[in-house]
Amino acid sequence: MQNHRQFSEIDNIPFAFYEKGNAREILVLTHGGGSDSAPFCWQFVWEDLARHFRVYAPDLPGFGDSPWYPEHLAPGESLVAYHARFLKTFIEHLPTPRVNLVAFSMSGAAALSLTLKHPQLVKRLILVDAYGLGGPPPGGPAGFLSAKIPGVQQLVRGALIRQPRLVNWGFRRLFAQPERVSSELTCQAWEAISNLPEHPAWKRFMQEELSPVRMRSDFRGRLKEISCPTLLIHGEMDRLFSRESARRASETLSHGQLEVLDQCGHCPQFEKPGAMVDLILDFCGKVSRSG
Repeated sequence: MQNHRQFSEIDNIPFAFYEKGNAREILVLTHGGGSDSAPFCWQFVWEDLARHFRVYAPDLPGFGDSPWYPEHLAPGESLVAYHARFLKTFIEHLPTPRVNLVAFSMSGAAALSLTLKHPQLVKRLILVDAYGLGGPPPGGPAGFLSAKIPGVQQLVRGALIRQPRLVNWGFRRLFAQPERVSSELTCQAWEAISNLPEHPAWKRFMQEELSPVRMRSDFRGRLKEISCPTLLIHGEMDRLFSRESARRASETLSHGQLEVLDQCGHCPQFEKPGAMVDLILDFCGKVSRSG
């Protein structure tokens, strides 16, 4: 994907994004948290999706190659709200006024917020093991304390930078089939962590969103307001966000559809890329790879 990287600026917010495909219909891909980025997150589904869509994948502000300027946040604005505001402006500058929006993990909350506030921009919403649907915080009280106690996150990231095998161990815990974590993926993840040793945007997200018993961004009470068709793709063995939260959300949504992938953890785009692409194509009325 690096060959398709571009840089732009909207409303004085500089950012990197990736574009591929010549189709008329647009698909926007938004990545997860931690040291994630567009090229890392979507590397195994990018080519197949670009055969059917014009695909745009931004690095959200503060992640990947998009710089972090905390002064761009409005007073009292959370990172989730800021990312939703950025996505609104980003989509408004695309060639067509309505897009298919795919959001993985952390960016699920921003995608839900955007869809609720600006439904005219989202033709279809696809949530992949998404944050924002309720459930206990990953890591429980220990995760909360690590986010709140000054210096803990820096110590953890420092240990990961010094010991790449810890990156491999952590990444494998996200997979139902840890043997699928290749040395190349581990190396990419380690490089991403090393390039952002402090990562203030992620630190802000963790401090804002985590509490001992719940997460701040919880859209369960507003799901009935979403009118567009919504597909939830969820790994059966996701350790971060339970499939039960996805199931409840699909039943609450007016036009919700849940697809659970067997033998899959938190990252279907890595563990089940072909199945994930087929689900997206079918949902959007395209001919699937297997069809």
